[in-house]
Amino acid sequence: MSYTLQEIGQSILAERERQRLTQRVFATKTGATQARISKIENGETDARLSTIIEFARTLDLELMFVPRQKVPAVKAILAQQALSSADKAARSALDRLIALIVQLIEQFPNNTHLKSLDRTTRELTNFRLTRDKSETISKAIDALRLIQKTPALASTLDTLASELRRLRNEIANNILDDNFEPRPAYRLDEAEDE
Repeated sequence: MSYTLQEIGQSILAERERQRLTQRVFATKTGATQARISKIENGETDARLSTIIEFARTLDLELMFVPRQKVPAVKAILAQQALSSADKAARSALDRLIALIVQLIEQFPNNTHLKSLDRTTRELTNFRLTRDKSETISKAIDALRLIQKTPALASTLDTLASELRRLRNEIANNILDDNFEPRPAYRLDEAEDE
């Protein structure tokens, strides 16, 4: 079977498992046999388009034709909306960090490091944070709580601001590396009529 059939099958399998549907329950909902579902999910059979559409709609998905040039944009939108519990926890930690920074800015209005920390932290809201990155956020929260209790430690804000800038740069550069696809100098499939 072709790679495309395997991709479609894997997509159906992933969504079915994400929705915590067994093959047996999915078979009942779609009217297909459990064996047929297994073969389609494993890319072992060439399913009819009507079957794929039925499976997609049962999973609350919609099949669409997307121009190839727009596929990266669609993937980016889908990735942005697929927040896991770890993503939500990281976002919550980031929100707590921002709230704590705002409190400290009120406590130390002339501290330039806090303003830099605030700017960098707000920039981090534009990125998805992995579990290891959210640990850095948690450490920053702990450090700021300590500074809040012991104002003499405010001199360590420069180090903390540098760590968060490094984290922001690391995440931003990693995103660029992961999504970089070299563009060909020309394409044969886009010949213009002369």
